[in-house]
Amino acid sequence: MANNIMPKTTSLFSRKVFILILLMAFLVAFASKSAPQTAYIDPSLAAQPQETVSVIVTGNTSETAAAAISRLGGKVTSNLWLINAVGATISTNKIYELAATPGILSVVQNYGVKTAEAPSQTNDENSPLTWDGWITNRRIKKASFDLFDTLVSSPAPLPDGGMVSLGQNGTLVIGDTNGSERARLNLSGGPYKSRPTIASDGTIFVAGESRVVYAIRPDGTTLWDYTAKDGASFQSGVAIAPDESRLYVSTTDRWVYALNATTGQQLWRFKTNGDKPGQVIATPVVDTNGTVYIASSGQGKDPKGHLFALDANGNLLWTFVADKKKPFELSPQIGPNGTVYIASLEKSVYAVNADGSLKFRFDTSSKIHAQPAIASDGSLYVAAESGTLYALNGDGTVKFIYQAPTGSFWTSPVLSPDEAMVYVAAKEGKLFAIDANTGTQLWMYTTNGDLLASPGVEPQTGWLHLGNSVGRYAIINPVNGLDLQVFDGTDAITLTPVLAPKDNVFVPLGLQKVEMLGRLPDHWDGRPDVLPTEDKKVWQLVNPVAVDIGADIVHSTTINDKPITGEGVTVAVVDTGVYFSDEVKQELGQQVVKLFVGQVDFVGDGTCPDPGIKLNGKFKNAMVQYSNYCWTNHYLSFDRYGHGSHVAGIIWNNFRDYNTGVYMGIAPKANILSVRVLDDNGQGTYEDVIEGVQFVVENKDVYNIRVMNLSLSGEATTPYFVDPLNRAVEAAWANGIVVVAAAGNSGPGAESVTVPGNDPYVITVGSVNSNRTPGYWADDTLPTWSSAGPTKDGFVKPDVLAPGTQIVSFMYNDHDNMAESAKLVQEHPDYSASMSLFRMNGTSMSTAVTSGVVALMLQAHSELTPDQVKHRLMITAVPAITADGNLLHSPLQQGAGRIWAPAAVLANIPDGNANAGMDIQADLAHGWLLRDENGNPVLDENENYLLDENELAYHYQGPVRRMMSADGQAYLYYVENTEGQLVALGVANTTDMSWLNYDAVTEANMSFSDGQLSWTANDLWAGGYYYLGGVGYYYLGGVGYYYLGGVGYYYLGGVGYYYLGGVGYYYLGGVGYYYLGGVAWSGGYYYLGGVNSPTWTSDFTSTSSISSTTWVDD
Repeated sequence: MANNIMPKTTSLFSRKVFILILLMAFLVAFASKSAPQTAYIDPSLAAQPQETVSVIVTGNTSETAAAAISRLGGKVTSNLWLINAVGATISTNKIYELAATPGILSVVQNYGVKTAEAPSQTNDENSPLTWDGWITNRRIKKASFDLFDTLVSSPAPLPDGGMVSLGQNGTLVIGDTNGSERARLNLSGGPYKSRPTIASDGTIFVAGESRVVYAIRPDGTTLWDYTAKDGASFQSGVAIAPDESRLYVSTTDRWVYALNATTGQQLWRFKTNGDKPGQVIATPVVDTNGTVYIASSGQGKDPKGHLFALDANGNLLWTFVADKKKPFELSPQIGPNGTVYIASLEKSVYAVNADGSLKFRFDTSSKIHAQPAIASDGSLYVAAESGTLYALNGDGTVKFIYQAPTGSFWTSPVLSPDEAMVYVAAKEGKLFAIDANTGTQLWMYTTNGDLLASPGVEPQTGWLHLGNSVGRYAIINPVNGLDLQVFDGTDAITLTPVLAPKDNVFVPLGLQKVEMLGRLPDHWDGRPDVLPTEDKKVWQLVNPVAVDIGADIVHSTTINDKPITGEGVTVAVVDTGVYFSDEVKQELGQQVVKLFVGQVDFVGDGTCPDPGIKLNGKFKNAMVQYSNYCWTNHYLSFDRYGHGSHVAGIIWNNFRDYNTGVYMGIAPKANILSVRVLDDNGQGTYEDVIEGVQFVVENKDVYNIRVMNLSLSGEATTPYFVDPLNRAVEAAWANGIVVVAAAGNSGPGAESVTVPGNDPYVITVGSVNSNRTPGYWADDTLPTWSSAGPTKDGFVKPDVLAPGTQIVSFMYNDHDNMAESAKLVQEHPDYSASMSLFRMNGTSMSTAVTSGVVALMLQAHSELTPDQVKHRLMITAVPAITADGNLLHSPLQQGAGRIWAPAAVLANIPDGNANAGMDIQADLAHGWLLRDENGNPVLDENENYLLDENELAYHYQGPVRRMMSADGQAYLYYVENTEGQLVALGVANTTDMSWLNYDAVTEANMSFSDGQLSWTANDLWAGGYYYLGGVGYYYLGGVGYYYLGGVGYYYLGGVGYYYLGGVGYYYLGGVGYYYLGGVAWSGGYYYLGGVNSPTWTSDFTSTSSISSTTWVDD
């Protein structure tokens, strides 16, 4: 049909931004040559000074391309059958004749590619925050306090997040919220038997057996001390009045003392009496009305417990006496409506009204060793030694009786924060979760030691903290009873852990120690990135990246009774190879043998290197030569540059972090296939990379290859549908392999995304700088080296972001012979943390992190297609937003946002496909030039080539358009939404492509499109978007493009690009992304019971231009 004419001498833009411009560049360069070519010729070939060039030639078939090369005296170097092409060398003066050969579609230079480690990074200024910054509640070991004295009880939490711990001989230690020891005192007047009492201002009150009471300030100085003149010893603790003006303490012979809490002055004393009332052992309690309750044990062979009620002035209100053989040795408890509950060891619980009358008595079948749990509605939960849990209504009637299948109960039951569940621990290592209304067992948790203390329960998340007799400490998911986090130790945990303010946890260990757990740091304290521990499988890491994306939460979740760790999914790492040091092979042993599939080497001609050993015994099949590649297993695989080893380790490293207990790898049980296509300097060619991609596609079913990681980059010089490497990764995608590619490290400027990350189909990953604070997002920024979109084909890239700074993973460092170390180690020995670990920055690292998450997704949802994986990953990503909910960064910088594994893997997400409306099979199958019946291109009377609109319609141009400001100083990037409005995505400087912020553009009062659009302070700033006032899309002259039926693509009937989600975005009114199901997050944290996520902030306004793939210089 009629076609669009492209004149030989006209250029639409000074930069080759979109597909038509790129195509026209070749036509202008070569149309005047005498031999009419049928093929696209890479414009860069016109300027090649060499007599012979390396090219990739695409034909109708690879055989057609090979025949054409041979006929013209060239040399075929590889068969790239995946894209109907060959790699070849040919004389430059034969290029045009080659292009004129029937059946040849394109001749493209065999471009170099390189690894994507990052150049120098800088941190940008942060914007105001609206949430506390943490994305996770994971704890780390922050400190250990040794009393050198036997612990009296669990520590007491201080209001500022610290703690106070007391020893029997009077050692009192105050721990600070940062893990330091604030004060250490040695108190006289002991021994001490009871837990300290804390006032709201942090004042600490303790009572010793020598009838002494101390008041100690939070800084450790003494406020006052008091010694009683009469009575026996103080074995009970100190009770404090609701208004905190008075303290109450009792001697064993029932003298009750009231003291002024501020001065220590004695206010009154009173001795309780009765019929053989016995001793007071338990601490008094005080009701909200000021009534003081004291329990005594009773005495004799048939002891009757006594409960005394005193008013605030020391007057006896009443005495309640229990039945025979019912001693009271536990403190009373006050429930709703003033009901007082008190349990007797001898199988009974009493409920006493506020006037001293009996409300009810309930008898159990076995002894009661600990206090019941009381719900807000007055329900009572009583654990008896026989493993029976009794649930009583407020009137004493039975709600249910639960009998544990095994074990005995010696500790108190604990209610969940919402009181929907009650937890009870069996001494024999079982924790039961019971429905608090029905008595149904919801789950049972088994640990490897005795349970001698009740669990602690976090008030916000409901997470359970449980320690056992062999030192194992677990944080447990209340939803399913699975471990969220585990710390293994050697000291028995016999007391309940204490959950303090500021999310600190204090765990009593053994007889004398207290371990402090706290949230991940909100700043880097300058520690080394890696420190060793006694266990070579465990390292102290500053930046365990799995925490920063929530992979640790996924690891604690099961599917088909297996943890989600990537098991069964193979990831092909197309890179510089993988090398396992002797240390790694020794420590990880069978995990390396089992999870490392092997390495295929396509560098150069694929010839195996000299192994330096005899290939017999265990090395018999360690290296095998095939026709165009070398196969090695874990014994002889190699990586002299180091990059591929680092990337592979990010995905599946089985070492653990000491502080958090998490794996260093994102998918630690995934399989790894190493595809070596880059040389000892981290460099390679399209040809070798495509050969590697071909191997992956050909063997995907043999090794269950579901993911291909491409942490490499090359310059984008041709349209995506012409570029051979883009076509290769599209073929892999079309064959069911999820391709994850680096955006590149050529940022921060616009249009800096590299090949193959510029391909519209694949998942393209940019970087986040986590500033060495994993799990804390408030200080995270966009690193200036991370490449930004749009692509030169007009697509929004990157698709997502992932952490890419200070990432620690495998790389070999031979301290005795540096020449044997990986080249990156030789160049940067200060980044080497051990013989096997090294830290790096770059979108390479971010890509590996994302590939690991994809492996987790595919273990959990093996049925997902690549388009569905991309959809889930993007729709659950967390964009950086402002306090008012607008995007902080343009999608050209942050894509859909940073990845969050728990949502991508576990969330209930509406079905959907990325790349909607795009037909990858048709895209791969069609060309672009109008041809006659003989396959030759059609020219008009002026020898201009004609484009075939029908063929071009099978390819795609992204939604992003560009126009220049009237003064030529800036480019405006924009899209048209479904309502015909223009939505600006950002403005870049025309000289260096650096981004301009809103203020700069406003102050310059820029106008675009011959004044049809103006930029004023009154325009709506939409957080990364600039909304252009609903002017509408009617630019048929001033923009430089003629998209409505002129030269270009014919999208949906000539109405322009009606963008219906092509790569996962919905542009509705310039507001931002439309996330299906409302998964647009603006604060909080992610918890398995729901989907939330916080803002994270940084302004991205740097105007520096940074070259690609130079090393980070911290």
